[in-house]
Amino acid sequence: MSILSKDQFNKLTCSPLMSESLSNIINHTENILLITDKFIEEKYIDYIYSLAGSRLKAVLSPVSYKNYSSFLLDIDYNNIEDYKFFGAGAGRAPVLFHKSIFDYDLILVISCVFPDSYYGYHGSISTLFSSIAANKTAFTITKNALYDNISNLSLLGAFKTTGNPLYENIRDALITAGKVLNTFAVNIPFSNLDKALAGDLFISQIETQKIFEKTDKYSSLYNDYQSLLYLLETNCFNKQKESNIFLDADLNNLGSNMVYLLKNKYINDIVSKLQINNYMEIFYACMIKYYITYYNIGVRYNNSLNDVYESIGLKPVK
Repeated sequence: MSILSKDQFNKLTCSPLMSESLSNIINHTENILLITDKFIEEKYIDYIYSLAGSRLKAVLSPVSYKNYSSFLLDIDYNNIEDYKFFGAGAGRAPVLFHKSIFDYDLILVISCVFPDSYYGYHGSISTLFSSIAANKTAFTITKNALYDNISNLSLLGAFKTTGNPLYENIRDALITAGKVLNTFAVNIPFSNLDKALAGDLFISQIETQKIFEKTDKYSSLYNDYQSLLYLLETNCFNKQKESNIFLDADLNNLGSNMVYLLKNKYINDIVSKLQINNYMEIFYACMIKYYITYYNIGVRYNNSLNDVYESIGLKPVK
């Protein structure tokens, strides 16, 4: 992924959507938390530090930034005592966000934007949610979305926002807590830096999402079974059920546990195995099973894997 120059970044944050400029906001804050996803390189932290200086107190990220190791914030997502309850969200889930966010008067979120099978789109919304929400919140939102829509899982998935219960309930959970969160976001499209937007956490991501076409070219961003689901979603898009679909892709790394789950005959059987420590894997298994069940999915012939393919409902094609 290419990187915005410092001048490009500053220009972007000086003319944001539905927000004051970042420099003005920083001038009125004392304690800043910066949250990033795994695609954001250290150069962006440098940009923020040049604007904020000592006001930048902590960085929350899956990346261990070499020059900011002393800033890195460590969160235990399973220790429920470290979370504050904000009420019940629209997804009938307890909205539990980490108490540490109250130590900061500004939360900056820098995120890459691209289609995502779980969130609809990855961006500032998903980056903030996954960084501060308790596992119990994410688990309950996922559980209710699967059970409520088990006969129509096509509502969920990549590129889907309006009417997608996962996307909408995650967004609404953040809105529930938004009254006490002062946020500013920078959303950078994976494939087009010129379309990056900054400002309001929600609006900047929503506007950035609009540039993406429904194509499977982003499958390289995913690993293993996540890539398989994304390929299924994009190749089955606008196709009638029972259509013949061929995936010309390497499926060597599905993993034994995913294969075990997909061998279940019905989606209900997979959902019944849902637990707080496996909700994401169960989500992907249910979604993959949905497409395998309702479409005729052919895959590249592979002597060593054909038996596995057939056991989960895929059809090897020479």
